[in-house]
Amino acid sequence: MMPPFDPPNVIIAFEADIGKWYLPEEIVFELKGKISCPFIITTASHSKFERNRQELSKILGVQLNLTPTENKFTSFKAYRNLEDDNVLYRNKFLIIFKSLSDLLDLYTEPFEEYANLLRW
Repeated sequence: MMPPFDPPNVIIAFEADIGKWYLPEEIVFELKGKISCPFIITTASHSKFERNRQELSKILGVQLNLTPTENKFTSFKAYRNLEDDNVLYRNKFLIIFKSLSDLLDLYTEPFEEYANLLRW
């Protein structure tokens, strides 16, 4: 059970690597319907965006068809990306979800899918 909290106005994950987040099903289930603010994710590369999209799809148990938007406020300072051995600009791509609550509502518990198959 989560302690009471004031809901945020916006949640921004700068340079997010969702694969490294600790998001057990209990947390996702607990947050469903409770936080309806915009949720913004930024990444420096299209490949990182794609990895984040795949990870979100895996966490939620649904296929997400997302298109990244180029951020008008991206950094102009180049930095070396040691993962892909190239030069990138931070926060170049944006994914904007109008409501975190709507995103989390896509989540289906793994057993729920099978339970529906067993119903007559």
